[in-house]
Amino acid sequence: NCYGMFDNCKSLTEIPNLPYNQITNAVYMFENCMNITTIDKEMNLSNCNCINYMFHNSGLENVDMSKIKFKSTLNSVTSLFKNCTNLTTVTNMNFSGTNVNNYINLFNGCTTLSDNIQIQESNNMYNCYAMFMNCTNFKNIPNINYNNIQYCADYIFYGCKNITTINNLNLSKANECKDLIQNCENLTTVSNLNLYNAINADWLFVNCKNLSNVDNII
Repeated sequence: NCYGMFDNCKSLTEIPNLPYNQITNAVYMFENCMNITTIDKEMNLSNCNCINYMFHNSGLENVDMSKIKFKSTLNSVTSLFKNCTNLTTVTNMNFSGTNVNNYINLFNGCTTLSDNIQIQESNNMYNCYAMFMNCTNFKNIPNINYNNIQYCADYIFYGCKNITTINNLNLSKANECKDLIQNCENLTTVSNLNLYNAINADWLFVNCKNLSNVDNII
C-alpha cells in the first residue's frame, strides 16, 4: 500500500525506481509533486487496484501512457490528472484491456491541455462526471467515443471557454447531462447533439454568451 507515499514532495524531480508491480494502492502517490514533469520510467501497475488521484495537482507536462501497465480489473481513473495545470499532451492512453468505467474528473482543471488527446477508452464508460471540466485550452471537444458513456456526462465540458463549435456529439446512452456545456463562453454553434436517453439536462447552456446557432438537438 503506497497511499499518499510522496504527497507534497515538491523537490522530487523524477519518478523514483520502485517495485511498482508490488503496489496494490497508489492513491495520491505523487499528489502535489510539482517538479515531476514527465513519466520517464516503465511503471508496471498490473497488481494495483486503485490509482485515483495518483498524479493530482502534480507538475506533469507531457505524458506517454504506454509506459504504464494497468491491472485488467482496474475500474476507476478518477481525478488521475486533476488540476495538472502544466499538462499539455497525453498520448497512448489505452484502457481497452481494463474494466475502467469511472472517468470522473480525469482531466478537470488541466488548463493547458491540448484537445488532441489520444484515448482508447474501455467499452463501458459509466461515469464521466466533469471529465474535461475547465480544460480552458480546448478549441474542440476531444475525439473519443462519447456514445460509450452509459450513465453520467454531467459537467463534462463545463468551463471549456475556448470551444467554439460542437458538432455530432452523441450522448444517446447517458442519463445525466446536467451542466454539460455550461460556461463555454466562446461557443457559437451546436449541431447534432444527441441526448436521447437524458433524464436530466438542466442548465445545459448556461452562460454560453455567444451561442447563436443551435440545430438538431435530439
